[in-house]
Amino acid sequence: MFRKLSVVLASIVVVGLAGMAAPAQAVANLDTLGVYIDKPFVQGSYVTGAGTLNDNFNVTAGTGNCANGQPAGITISGTCKIANDYTWGGATVDANVSTPTTGGSSTNYASTVNGTSAITIDLTNDNKYLGLWWSAGDTGNTVKFYENSTLLLTLTTADIINVLGANPGTGASWTGKNNDNAGNVLTSTNGALYRKAWYFGHPRGYASTTPSANSSVDNSEPFVYLHMFASGNFKFNKVTLSGAGFEFDNLALSTQSMTPDPSLVLVETLYGNHTVTFDSNATGTTGTTANQTASAAANLTANGFTRPGYTFTGWNTAANGSGTAYANQANYDFAADVTLYAQWTANSTASPSNGSNNLPDTGLNVAPVLVFGFLAAGIGLALVLAMARRKRS
Repeated sequence: MFRKLSVVLASIVVVGLAGMAAPAQAVANLDTLGVYIDKPFVQGSYVTGAGTLNDNFNVTAGTGNCANGQPAGITISGTCKIANDYTWGGATVDANVSTPTTGGSSTNYASTVNGTSAITIDLTNDNKYLGLWWSAGDTGNTVKFYENSTLLLTLTTADIINVLGANPGTGASWTGKNNDNAGNVLTSTNGALYRKAWYFGHPRGYASTTPSANSSVDNSEPFVYLHMFASGNFKFNKVTLSGAGFEFDNLALSTQSMTPDPSLVLVETLYGNHTVTFDSNATGTTGTTANQTASAAANLTANGFTRPGYTFTGWNTAANGSGTAYANQANYDFAADVTLYAQWTANSTASPSNGSNNLPDTGLNVAPVLVFGFLAAGIGLALVLAMARRKRS
């Protein structure tokens, strides 16, 4: 008997373990934005084909509002101006392709007006690629990517400045850094070396694409063509550009997923934001638990819900608890948006005690029952005695 019972219990344990879901494995956040730098003196994008839009800001002549003269599919608003050729200027005439170009004269370009203004670029379709010539770049410049009103990712150009390094200066200082020594070059994904010194100064101020002297035009700031490639489910239909003196030209956009050319230099890979929404999963709860947004693994916000008569036991991706479970403040990879439902267990209640061993009151009045019982017993005894007398007589 005991042996059979132990076998049955063991079988139950095995079946129970087999039916349990394996712990969820961390999934990498595949919704990324790769930020790349092109070769020195490149002022345009190589991205072409179906789904591609280009804007060189040359349709509207002179200083004016960027809302004028944009191609279909692009709407620009905010404190934006189209400027003529100033010292830093726009891209070189006809240099809106991926071929390095020096010399010549520059064209119109777009820019923010001051440090507090922002330019908003609304796009008719979702896009997977953004390219722009970043003219006289500043560390305070910022690019933000949105899907409608949801902020997906923020690119701070300080990271690009850090990759390019300090201004190489002029004269002998610049010449001393115009070599392929370690620290003086950027390395592309296919191993090509690009001298950092060549990025400083407007390309039209250089005499050749292998210069021996620095630019004669605004050589204190970097001029770089930036490529930004979205991958995974990352897509955007709005971009904002902000920061003091954010000058740019030769804007390129594409609705198609693009593969970075191996000649590009990877600056960084940024991860898209994802949001965890917390649901109290019951009526009568109090308190709140704010939604949590992040782009990398982090501990979940502590539960702020309470429910009278119940104890919070954790979160689950399914309201009925059949999905993936997460403990309070557990680590989440933020690889995707998710709604987590609070799980509750009813508190146990002990039976009331009056300190005696009396049976609990059932609401039945015992006295009449006892009286009736005694009467019935007496009547029965009288009948038995009467029958006994008859038999003797």
